[in-house]
Amino acid sequence: MEKMCRLFEVSSSGYYRWKKQPESQRKLENQAIYEVLNIAYDKNKGRAGLDKLLLDAREKFPKCSRNRLYKIQKQHKLYSIRKRKFKATTSSRHSYPIADNLLNQNFKAAEPNRVFCPKLRRN
Repeated sequence: MEKMCRLFEVSSSGYYRWKKQPESQRKLENQAIYEVLNIAYDKNKGRAGLDKLLLDAREKFPKCSRNRLYKIQKQHKLYSIRKRKFKATTSSRHSYPIADNLLNQNFKAAEPNRVFCPKLRRN
């Protein structure tokens, strides 16, 4: 232990005093806020944003500020899952020729080598 204290330029008595002191009131309160925050986050399946979580936290801790909750949320990586914006990927307004629908969703062939379907796959 003495080598560690010398390495970090700390007195050994200062280290032992720091180790013996109890957790601060604020740290204990932050831990309790995190537990409430985690329950609310799981209840909403990760979709709750900071403001919704703040309402849940303020039921038990009325003096909890938005910035304090943000720091706790950031520290424990409890970010909300955001809904993606709809994006149309197919353009229906084009002048290209459209193939006739010969199968009409009937993919069963009466005899072999009559119906061919390409293998579609996503990259």
